[in-house]
Amino acid sequence: LQKKYHYASSQEEFLFYQIELADFVHLDEPLSNTDFDKRWQMIQTAHFEGNECFQQKDYEKSRKKYARAYGILTSFPKELKEIMTQEQVSTCKEREKLICLNQSLIAIKEQKWEEGLQQVEIALGMDPYNLKGLFRKAVCLMMGQDFEQALKILDDLHQRVPLDLDVQQNIQMCKSLRKKFKQKEKRIYEQMINNHHEEANKDEREKKVQMKMEKNQKYFESDDVEIFGNFDKFSSKQKEVVSMKDLQKGIVLDLSLIHISEPTRQAEISYAVFCLKKK
Repeated sequence: LQKKYHYASSQEEFLFYQIELADFVHLDEPLSNTDFDKRWQMIQTAHFEGNECFQQKDYEKSRKKYARAYGILTSFPKELKEIMTQEQVSTCKEREKLICLNQSLIAIKEQKWEEGLQQVEIALGMDPYNLKGLFRKAVCLMMGQDFEQALKILDDLHQRVPLDLDVQQNIQMCKSLRKKFKQKEKRIYEQMINNHHEEANKDEREKKVQMKMEKNQKYFESDDVEIFGNFDKFSSKQKEVVSMKDLQKGIVLDLSLIHISEPTRQAEISYAVFCLKKK
């Protein structure tokens, strides 16, 4: 007894219940370990319901129905397996293959290529020359970017069924995707090489700048350069370092600042120009 719904008017309230009648006379008997027919009926029902859900594009529900059928099919008790006829064994194997193919098609619809490949491999393990299985395997391989293996399977299928349009179209698609993939790989490789060269050049520039800075620092710290006297008579090297030596030794020449330019490059190699004039 379950409460279904209710509604209220200005004066009265109505409450509706759903009543489900239970049959306590014809109860289901427990499933015997040797009952093949009942298990087979359960498998067929689940498989049929899975097909209906697939047609309605309810792939998640369809997958669950197929999984239920497959679970019953692959978990027969030992006692039942020992008494099954060869015909029953063959029928079960065929149904198991069909369910795996159905599961692979769901995975392809949902673009789950690895899952689709796993399911189709199980089916091909029971029937290595199954056309549907081989075609779906090629699709999963192609979309998983294993183009060479996919083309090999598709070419074999084309020899077996030369008029199949799906096979022909997928051969062209696979070749096109392979070409685009190789072009993309080439661009990525070229970019990697260019980045490597840029990094190498940057390291070389930074190394040269560091060496120059260290060289100048040693030169500034030495007492070999005389910076006192008439600036006009200084050598070019003296004129290059005079400002730095003045700053380091606290010496201020008789100059006035006109202008300072903004930094010209990246921080590690930037410089600014100081424009000075004699007072």
